Amino acid sequence: MDIVSVLSSDIRQKKELKGIAESIIKKELNSYFSKNKQVFSLLNSYSNEKQLRKSSDYRKIIKKIRQKFHESYGMFQIPENADEIKKEFLKKVKMNSAGEEDYNSILSTHLSTKERIQNYQAIYQKIFRITGKPKVILDLGCGINPLSWYYMPVKNFKYIASDIDIASLNFIGQYFDLAGINSETLVLDLQNKDDLEKLSAIQCDVCFLFKVLEIDKRIAEPIFNSIKAKFIVASFSTLSITGKIMKNSERLWFEKMLSRLHLSFETFRTENEIFYIVRKG
Repeated sequence: MDIVSVLSSDIRQKKELKGIAESIIKKELNSYFSKNKQVFSLLNSYSNEKQLRKSSDYRKIIKKIRQKFHESYGMFQIPENADEIKKEFLKKVKMNSAGEEDYNSILSTHLSTKERIQNYQAIYQKIFRITGKPKVILDLGCGINPLSWYYMPVKNFKYIASDIDIASLNFIGQYFDLAGINSETLVLDLQNKDDLEKLSAIQCDVCFLFKVLEIDKRIAEPIFNSIKAKFIVASFSTLSITGKIMKNSERLWFEKMLSRLHLSFETFRTENEIFYIVRKG
């Protein structure tokens, strides 16, 4: 009995986690078991899957791993009728009839992009005013942010979109193909050392890290050291969990990290997000 495979299958039964690559969930489980060998031995003592699933330790692991992925991925999802909206959107893109209303509708299926809809045009104008016109953009932890391509003042560049969610990447890939956008999609887990090595092989002009570093401060420096870009644009929410504006929206820990790495930056804000444009290359 392959305990990791059984656990991975059950973890992905959660609707908002179905799209996450099985290999990423298995890596997380293997990492967990490397630190909790006694738990693995205990689970391995069960003779069949039925007994295994009745175990309290088994249920605790599922809850723990689901919670971790919910914090880093599921919390941004707005799943209601999203699949239907995506299908209709792709049909319109194929017919070259997708307009602003259609883009806003699809961007509203994800919390972070929904919050930016009214500001996307201004956000990109401010970013590209500093970075100049990019030849390659890398979007890490992209979600469906690549669809905001519609609002970008520059168009002739290669867009590399990366996430842990295969379903979202497949959708983004279909969109890129139908819209005729020079592009690439790839699965990268930014908490995995092997994937950070893959990241270090990618050359780009601008790298987006929109709300990616909110999840875990500890991954910020390894990610920054791995990114090969002239500019990195990182963003953070200026709203608290209760939806109120933070009194101190700056991320001092992040600014200290940039100072330690001798990286200069500029900032700007929208009503619910602060953006750091970091000069790296």
